[in-house]
Amino acid sequence: MYRVRFPHETTLCVIHMSCVCETCMFVNTATTQEDQIISTLEQNRVAVIVGAAGCGKSTRAPAAILRHYGATTSAIVSEPRRVAAIGLAERVASELGEEVGESIGYQVRLHSKPPKPPGGSILYCTSGVLLRRLQSNPGLEGCTHVIIDEAHERDVNTDVTLLLLKRALDINAALKVVIMSATLDTGVFTKYFNECPIVEVPGRTFPVEVSYLEDIQKRFGLTLPYTTEMSNKEDGRPQVKCQEVAELIKAVDRKEKEGAILVFLPGWSEIKLTKQLLDEHYGQSSMHMILPVHSRLSTTDQAKMFATPSPGIRKIVLATNVAETSITIPDVVYVIDSGAHKENRIKDGTGTASLETVWVSLAGAKQRTGRAGRVQPGHCYRMYSKEKEADFVPHTTPEILRIPLVQTVLDCKSYAPHEKIASFLSQLPEPPSDKSIRFAVNDLVELGALTPSEQLTRVGSILSSVSLHPRLAHSVLQSTILGNVVAATYMAAHCSTHTELFWNAADRRD
Repeated sequence: MYRVRFPHETTLCVIHMSCVCETCMFVNTATTQEDQIISTLEQNRVAVIVGAAGCGKSTRAPAAILRHYGATTSAIVSEPRRVAAIGLAERVASELGEEVGESIGYQVRLHSKPPKPPGGSILYCTSGVLLRRLQSNPGLEGCTHVIIDEAHERDVNTDVTLLLLKRALDINAALKVVIMSATLDTGVFTKYFNECPIVEVPGRTFPVEVSYLEDIQKRFGLTLPYTTEMSNKEDGRPQVKCQEVAELIKAVDRKEKEGAILVFLPGWSEIKLTKQLLDEHYGQSSMHMILPVHSRLSTTDQAKMFATPSPGIRKIVLATNVAETSITIPDVVYVIDSGAHKENRIKDGTGTASLETVWVSLAGAKQRTGRAGRVQPGHCYRMYSKEKEADFVPHTTPEILRIPLVQTVLDCKSYAPHEKIASFLSQLPEPPSDKSIRFAVNDLVELGALTPSEQLTRVGSILSSVSLHPRLAHSVLQSTILGNVVAATYMAAHCSTHTELFWNAADRRD
């Protein structure tokens, strides 16, 4: 049953759907839901699809477009992460009975298996790859559909992509755009592409029981003093005690039935320490599969989380918010949520970027909970109190509003070389402040990347082509003159990957 609301004439539409898991989307109403998406695209050039994480929109919506439009389809699906782009391409190809590289392909940095023409095709790629295409082909000529997945994450690349796609629609009359989100906060997207009607496609979900910190301690007979102290603080950033996280993991393993455990931790140092504690406890046990998931790991290592263990073997996945959206681990029954994640933010006083550990948003906590019980009822253990949760912000602040804009401004000159930067950025869904734009422009003028009139210099062109922050790229460029390239390259590589200098760095922080 659908509820369609048309406030007035428009060229846009929102499709709202929720379901239980990747494999069951469109079950029972498969033809109806696919037809609803196709009919929306037939009548409109832009659509917003909203469905809970894991409902299958990332795989089934592109496949539905390919089935309907056939050999004329040339679709691009943008994903925020490499592992999602590759994993989804493999999944869709498998469901179509193909190998990756036939009608379904992927392209990420330094690795690609593009689809082979002729015939319809879907290319899964990262947002950076799509931005490069828009830079060289502003109208995306030859492309019929662009799908922006996980748009609710609101990273800088997504916001800039939306701006460029809005312009591409004016250039390429054949282009259609689909924006997919896992949260109900779609107002910013519908407003950006003019107010639009809403089509809701309801689905069913398995229940997920939620336990907060006090209930967790009673349920398992645990004492978690440090976690309790962090939860009771009225303000300040969260700090995760890995020993207490490990204790909860062991308690869930001992007392709960079979099912994978997904643990959300803020960063690599916490993942590494927690894995070390679990390895020491379980030793060489063949009954436990402990898998870390982090963006610094290879795609092959990250893909291990999708493996289904033999009966009786407990899979424990230690992940950052990379597992919050984009990817679905079907056999997860238990989620342990530390309540923390890392965000890039402007450091007060210096204006530089700082990767800080902060509390998740209410929407993020809901996403994490939804990862439990994709195919059966699940349980989420939140390592914070209900009172602390009441202090969480509703949604994560868009990245463009909380980071230095030096890299963004330099990239913008590549997309729109003849426009004033403030004018270009003012057209984003939620523009940054004039102060942050001026700070970034002045920084680039000081580096010699921009002229005072905001024209891109030769140095700026070189810096924009290097996959490093402009200041790091400038230091490497300067080192070629001074004759110390190796040392500068090592330092730039270290700074760009946020590698810790000390093995106990997490414990050394305040």
